[in-house]
Amino acid sequence: MPEMRFLKTKDERLTDTLAYVKAKLSTVDWQEMVDEVNKLSAGQQSAIGGILSLGATGSSDDRTTNREPRRAKRALMLATRLFLTDPAFLAIELARVKVLPETSELDLLAELRSWFILPGVTPGMVADDALANIASMPNWQNVNVPPSLAVRGQYKQGAAYEFNCYNAVVFWAFQAGAISRRFLFNKLHGQDGNHFFPVFSSCGWLTDIEYKLATPPELVTNKFGNGKWIVPKGMAVYFVTPHKVFGHVALSLGDGRIISQNAVIPAFPENIKDEDRVAVTEMNHAKTHIIKIKHFWDIHYSPMNGYHKLQHTATGFWEAFLVAER
Repeated sequence: MPEMRFLKTKDERLTDTLAYVKAKLSTVDWQEMVDEVNKLSAGQQSAIGGILSLGATGSSDDRTTNREPRRAKRALMLATRLFLTDPAFLAIELARVKVLPETSELDLLAELRSWFILPGVTPGMVADDALANIASMPNWQNVNVPPSLAVRGQYKQGAAYEFNCYNAVVFWAFQAGAISRRFLFNKLHGQDGNHFFPVFSSCGWLTDIEYKLATPPELVTNKFGNGKWIVPKGMAVYFVTPHKVFGHVALSLGDGRIISQNAVIPAFPENIKDEDRVAVTEMNHAKTHIIKIKHFWDIHYSPMNGYHKLQHTATGFWEAFLVAER
């Protein structure tokens, strides 16, 4: 039935939107939205009902045909209003969503679902997902991916979607479902790396290798001994230098390798092994690459190049945050 006959009031719009969410999302996600709405005063709920007014776009026939996409758009607007905390970013994002096309319910649902985590995602699953989708990754560029473009299951090429090393690790966690769009907006958006980097530190760092920067560098810690440099799967791996607020961050694959997003020319090309030449070429061209942690250390991120420490997170970095924040 044409929605304009039934959704004239603010209360009707809000009630119908929550009914749509209940039908389309998991019970857990629906209940979270209901709980957030119930925390609001009657006046705030009424204001949200006003926000959910889409206006009379197109003909009445169009609005009838596109009834479900319009309900999906309202649900997306409601999730945005409930979970995006910065008022300035919220206003911009609501304006963006309001003018999205009303012809594809699936596209709008994909955005809506991106505001929620997936249940049971482990660090190992994040690493597996990053590896499985490496061919789809955009190139490195020293920018943060805009959260409004982050849709789970979608990898977009182009300058607006390219990002840096630490943002890639966050993006892999998002794509696997460990974090949601709310984490990208509320923890990352508008922050440069210096301000965002403490997100990784929140769960604590474990030191694997440490040198005292002297002449020559003096080894202080070596947790690997003479064995393979193995870091647990799905941990963020941190190549530390005292010369920057932070150095390089990658994601452990659990077998001595990392998946990494950066663009550097190795400082010590004489240490490049034949098995790493493809990875080094990809690195030179700002493409996502896979390389052994030890080999990465030998060709670039070592004390001879000002990197004196190798660390990894004690848990998946997102596990330091409440589920509602993720």
